[in-house]
Amino acid sequence: MKPILHIVKNCNDAQAIRVIENQARDNAYGVTAVFVQEGTSSPPLIPNARVCVLRGEAGSGPVEIIDYSDLLTLVFSVESIAVW
Repeated sequence: MKPILHIVKNCNDAQAIRVIENQARDNAYGVTAVFVQEGTSSPPLIPNARVCVLRGEAGSGPVEIIDYSDLLTLVFSVESIAVW
């Protein structure tokens, strides 16, 4: 089984964050959340999940910064994708 990818437009989307947190607790294969929308909010840190932002997008904190090519690689390397 491959990891799960969540592409999240709004850093404040409570439902998306709740689902990602639940999956990160239960998924032994990994969960990645990529926050893609410019904004003033920083993406939340989610225990047991890889949290990323696209290069050039607003946000701060200890998150991984990835390029569009990295996002494309993620898209083709996961089991499922959820877009919020």
